[in-house]
Amino acid sequence: MKSAPLPKHILMTADTVSGVWTYAMELARALADHDVSISLATMGARLSRDQRKQARGVGNVEIYESSLKLEWMENAWNDVQRAGNWLLEVERRTKPDLVHFNGYAHAAWPFRSPKIVAGHSCVLSWWNAVRKQNAPAAWDSYRERVRAGIQSADLVVASTRTMLDQLKRFYGPMNGRVIHNGRDHSAFKPSPKEEFVFTAGKLGDEAKTASSTFVMGISHNMESLTSPRRSRAWQSDTQWSGNRGPSVWSPRTNC
Repeated sequence: MKSAPLPKHILMTADTVSGVWTYAMELARALADHDVSISLATMGARLSRDQRKQARGVGNVEIYESSLKLEWMENAWNDVQRAGNWLLEVERRTKPDLVHFNGYAHAAWPFRSPKIVAGHSCVLSWWNAVRKQNAPAAWDSYRERVRAGIQSADLVVASTRTMLDQLKRFYGPMNGRVIHNGRDHSAFKPSPKEEFVFTAGKLGDEAKTASSTFVMGISHNMESLTSPRRSRAWQSDTQWSGNRGPSVWSPRTNC
């Protein structure tokens, strides 16, 4: 069977405050090799200096920038409505062959082009996995808006079967497919290794804190770090940053 041709122009949404930005940049670079252009509509916060530099380095990307709130943010729904109307205008101006949403709610808007939703995470599955209970009623609007977006999409993709199964569990049947995330290995330069661990965490997320990363690293076949000598050496390099949580520092980490 002959495969369908690639779209030549995609309107893609992205936020600037999570790993979705990295995903969008990586995907745009890969699509550049196939002569696909991207109109990238950003939300969440204005681009940082580094993000602007990254975007300039990807020749097939044109940025449409906003600081409108994302659907999982507090008191977001006025901004979500404004963003949906803005995205419809961007579609009218750019005339894409496809709209790729890296969020959920806006897929319910009446776009003319086919709609793909990429599921990276969701509040309901996070709440269930981390707090072992259903999200409270305060998230009912989120639940309904996300469900409407997913049910309006022509295709929903997730990077793992588990994530796709969670979306089906919380938002109902969908046309779904697993497409694994990937990175261009040429961006990473290997260098000599030393016997220490660098860990990073997201202090605003209970599932991604530095302390949980530390525990996972220690428990994952790292017997040398459990010896008294190595444990003391590790603790001497572990410091608290302000009052927000643990951070790990070492003079040998060049970042």
